[in-house]
Amino acid sequence: MKTTLAYLLALASAQVGALLGFLLSGAFLMQLDWHGLSHPRVFSLRQSTGNMGHVQRAVLGFGRALAALLAAGGVLLAFHLRLTAFFAALAIASLVAWDVYGAVLRVRGWPGRSPDPAYVASVQSLARVIIPVNVAVSVLAAWLLRHVY
Repeated sequence: MKTTLAYLLALASAQVGALLGFLLSGAFLMQLDWHGLSHPRVFSLRQSTGNMGHVQRAVLGFGRALAALLAAGGVLLAFHLRLTAFFAALAIASLVAWDVYGAVLRVRGWPGRSPDPAYVASVQSLARVIIPVNVAVSVLAAWLLRHVY
C-alpha cells in the first residue's frame, strides 16, 4: 500500500515538475513572456519557426522531462524507493499523452468552433516532428537520470 501511494504521488509530482520544467526552460531560452495575473493568459511562449523552432522545442521537451523525472525521483526518494526504468517509461508516456492530447485538441478545435484548415495542417505537420523529438529527449533525460541516481 505504501509503495502504491508513493508511485501515485510520484506520478502526480511528475506532472507538476513537467509544468515547472517547461516554464523554467522557456525562461532559460528567454522566450517566456509574463503578462501578469490580471491578464487572461498569465504567460505566453514565443517560439521560432523552422529548424530553430525545432531546437527550441527539443530544449523545452528535455527540460520538461528532466524536471518531471527529478520531481518524481524526489518523491520516491522520500519513500526510500528508486526511480525504476518502468516508472520512468510511465512518466514519459504521460508526457507524450499530454502532447498528443494538445495536438488533437488544437486540430479539432473547441466545441462550436471549427479551426482554419491551414492551421490544422500546420499543427499536424509540427506534431509529426515534435512528438517524436519530445519522446527522444525524454528518453535521453531518463537515461541520464538513471545513470546519476
